[in-house]
Amino acid sequence: MKDPHHHAYNFWYCIFATANASFGSTFFTYVLVTSGPLSHWFQDHLFPEEGRFIAILITSCTIFTALIGSLIAGKMCLRVGRRFSMIFFDLIAIAGVIICLFDSLVCLFIGRLLMGFTIGISNVAVGLYFTEIVPVYFRGIFANGPTIFAAIGVLIASLLSLLMPKDLPYGDKDNNMWRVLIGLSMVPLGLRVLGFMTLFRCETPYYYVHKADYRKAAKNMKKVIHGDISARMTEILNERDYVQTKGQVKYYEVVRKRFRMAVFVCSVLASIQYLSGLNIILVYLGTVLEYGLVEDKTPGIVLGITTAMINFFSSLTSIWTTSQFGRRPLVIGGVTATASILLIYGILAEAIGYGSLIAKIWLVFWPIPWNFSSGSILHLILAETLPDAGIGATSIFNWTFAWLTWQFFPNTVDALGLGWTFIMFGLITLCGAVFFYFTLVESSHKNKDKVLELYSGKKTLARKDQKGIEREHVEAQSLVKAVELEHQENIQKKIQKRYQHEESSQEYHHSGEVQQVKVGTLQTESNGDQAQVFINV
Repeated sequence: MKDPHHHAYNFWYCIFATANASFGSTFFTYVLVTSGPLSHWFQDHLFPEEGRFIAILITSCTIFTALIGSLIAGKMCLRVGRRFSMIFFDLIAIAGVIICLFDSLVCLFIGRLLMGFTIGISNVAVGLYFTEIVPVYFRGIFANGPTIFAAIGVLIASLLSLLMPKDLPYGDKDNNMWRVLIGLSMVPLGLRVLGFMTLFRCETPYYYVHKADYRKAAKNMKKVIHGDISARMTEILNERDYVQTKGQVKYYEVVRKRFRMAVFVCSVLASIQYLSGLNIILVYLGTVLEYGLVEDKTPGIVLGITTAMINFFSSLTSIWTTSQFGRRPLVIGGVTATASILLIYGILAEAIGYGSLIAKIWLVFWPIPWNFSSGSILHLILAETLPDAGIGATSIFNWTFAWLTWQFFPNTVDALGLGWTFIMFGLITLCGAVFFYFTLVESSHKNKDKVLELYSGKKTLARKDQKGIEREHVEAQSLVKAVELEHQENIQKKIQKRYQHEESSQEYHHSGEVQQVKVGTLQTESNGDQAQVFINV
């Protein structure tokens, strides 16, 4: 299904605005993937006396504070804006990275806690930003911006992790490569702040509508929509009136009937993102692939880089799948395929041995179905379905299972064995696919009020003052017309000014007083007894 007015949208502005916001995903996955080699370095060299649990806790604590950050993200984004939230907390994240560069256990904990807190806010803000900037019919294309930039972070982190020294004596901490690995995570944050401060200095129209600043909302719409913006203004107003009562949805309101089922389904989807193997593959991929390889670790390293490259290219391909197919079939099919890969690997590992390359090769294909399902469109579905508080509530489950799988995966492997651990996660993921088959609603090409209506079974406005609603709609549309008129007047002034400039330039060049020659040459003109020299620039 295509938008009949797709020609009216500023396609390139949407691309670059989404790309700039997606730098936060690069930061997140870079931190996630480098955590594996860093935890080994902390355990063997930097803090050998602390043991494995503390070494893993240093890196996994980012997930714990990401959970806290996601809880306040919805309120923060609604109060100060999506764009400003990303700028402000990116600067805090940069400060956290700098703190991590000090050779101190306390500094590493403080720095990683700050980084995790900002990641929790950023993930919510990015999802809200691109779904509110991009028109409804193009969200499928632009939803993969964060996924592609996340895949770039995975690939860069996987390559740079190879530079970590592996042959140093136990307890030797003279090498500073770990500082380089941590410090480079500031680059995507700096690029995003620079982009928001220079090129993309406006908030989303949705944010301004919720603030009842309809003039700014209309002006920002004109950056994306070249044609009539009245229809888009009506869509946003209807969505606001359906989901909100007094400016924002409170956390206790997400359990009410119009949100309850949607929050429940989205919470399960957010949990499956990590239970389907995200941390297992990205954080512990090197350990899993080298597991059972006693003498030569090269095959495990090669498979790790191959997996990162397949992850990147499959994220690019997911642009097409997300735009061509609905959210529901992609989630059900992708989660089922992801479960199958985990189950097959677990069975092969138990049957023919953990060191078998035949078993390990199966994991190389894990990113393909994952990117087509819970990897690429989780935050798109959340942003298309839930209000800000609902997104924050579902993020609790997302980050809880992220921390549990990160912190306790090694202990689970010690208790059950590598093969049975993967079989357990595969069965859980398969149960999730069955659950989505019976409950997940298609949100593609629908506004939030329509999606929530499908989950709740009936349409009930959050606001009951019908006269107030009608009055605000009339006010908003009148301001839309005023902005449209101002826009047309500005265009006419620019055309008139350009025409006058060209006309005066032609009069000057054809006046006969000076003849134009090539730029940068000299010409003289006699004026009585005096000679004058002119330079054409």
